[in-house]
Amino acid sequence: MTLAELIQAYRVASGDLAVPPFFEDPDLTVFFNEAVRQACVRARLIHESDDPDICRVPVVADTATYPLHASLYELDYTAFLLDGEARKRLVMLVSQEWLSDRLENWRDETGIPEYAIQKDASIRLVPRPDRAGTFFMEGYRTPKAEMAESDDTPEINALHHNQLVH
Repeated sequence: MTLAELIQAYRVASGDLAVPPFFEDPDLTVFFNEAVRQACVRARLIHESDDPDICRVPVVADTATYPLHASLYELDYTAFLLDGEARKRLVMLVSQEWLSDRLENWRDETGIPEYAIQKDASIRLVPRPDRAGTFFMEGYRTPKAEMAESDDTPEINALHHNQLVH
């Protein structure tokens, strides 16, 4: 369904057929964009593994924390590739508590990252990288762009579109 079709379906389902309507189209556009984001998070609808803008982070020596792409919210694969090497090294996603229970001085160590701690909007590599490379991620995300034009469609499967109306 297009954004215009979603808005019309909402108007029919809710009885918002008055002129002027109770909710204007820009307000409903905001609601539908939020509905798509919520559907993505609740049902893990979009898995990203290919887009380099989302899945790759250039790593510099002596920097442990990097921002995640704004759409990425749940990682399920992480790896590190040292500059000049051909083989990625898997990086285990863990919590701060897990690391503290197993590695006493993990906050102070440097070397090749073996662990990663996902925060809400960032990723922390442990140990702190001592060389440059690329951090690779795969995971679940929300839409890359919001619907704005009447012919825009949600990025999720059409099977879910009608449920956005409710």
